[in-house]
Amino acid sequence: MSDRLFFSIIVPLYNCEDLVDAMVEHFNEQTSFDFEVIFVNDGSKDGTLQRLMQKLESAAFAYKVHTQKNAGPGEARNTGMALAAGEYLLFVDADDYLVPDAIDTLRKSAEETHADVLLFGYHQDFYVTETELDHRVTVVPDKQVLTGNREIVAAVPLLDEKKVFSFAWNKAVKRALAAEKTVKFSKRMHSEDYFFYIELFHHVQSLAVLDRALYHYIKSPRETLTNQPYLKNFYALITDRYTAMQNLLKDAGVYAGESAASAANTHIKHIFSHFSNNCSPFSGLQGREIRQDIQRTLTDPLTAEALSLANARSRAQKIMNALLKTKSVWVCYPFAKGVSAMRNSKLFDKMK
Repeated sequence: MSDRLFFSIIVPLYNCEDLVDAMVEHFNEQTSFDFEVIFVNDGSKDGTLQRLMQKLESAAFAYKVHTQKNAGPGEARNTGMALAAGEYLLFVDADDYLVPDAIDTLRKSAEETHADVLLFGYHQDFYVTETELDHRVTVVPDKQVLTGNREIVAAVPLLDEKKVFSFAWNKAVKRALAAEKTVKFSKRMHSEDYFFYIELFHHVQSLAVLDRALYHYIKSPRETLTNQPYLKNFYALITDRYTAMQNLLKDAGVYAGESAASAANTHIKHIFSHFSNNCSPFSGLQGREIRQDIQRTLTDPLTAEALSLANARSRAQKIMNALLKTKSVWVCYPFAKGVSAMRNSKLFDKMK
């Protein structure tokens, strides 16, 4: 295989003409070019494709461009995987970017560890305008190399609790592994990344975790919660997530101890996200409907199981556990309204 194709970077594109110039320039800024970028134009209706082809005339890297009917980011990534030639797959969103030495760093780790998956940290950049950075949250995991599926799966819930598991873009995945096990992204519009990795990690035998933030995840004004203020069927989504994590742990024989506790901690956090989601003024739900939903959640056997396994490690976790243990709608409801009211604040970002 050519050195230029050590990595295949897959980028779904949809109506992002204004992002193309910066996106291509960020790839041009890499300190080595042993990668290809596969741009999947997912049915864009603006000038994305035309602008991309123009900008690629000055590209310093290998690339492929594929256009398809709009099918969502998951299907666009599946298309990219089918076209990939690199040893490892990387996923980058059009409005995000890798730090300049990301490819160098990842290649060195891959050559040292030969890991099935390389996992790394990221910067979450919050912008108040399209160009003005308001604040940044950096998430960096502890460096480690794990081998054997049982040991790796046991570590997954803690990685998820530390917010480094569920994203598509903070991992490099051996293309041969994903292809052999026919692991693909689903057509879900939310958490498709999470379910992709849950399926993949049934088969991962080696994992290298890098203590570097190699990716900038951009939260621009057009992506704020005011633009997507309410997710319908959110509770079904979080129960699907928790059940999928439980099944992964059970299949590996590690649904116990800290692994089960970390999975439970994350589910409880998601329960309060669900409560605050329902309290959004855009939900259209009346107070009585919100309280009825809280009551159903409090009496859900999954909630009881999570509470029995949880091991709160922070003040926020202790508060959430204590609130759920009251089994009182009239205790949980005001708290949920308060959390919902501050969802766009810096304090909320820190609490998450």
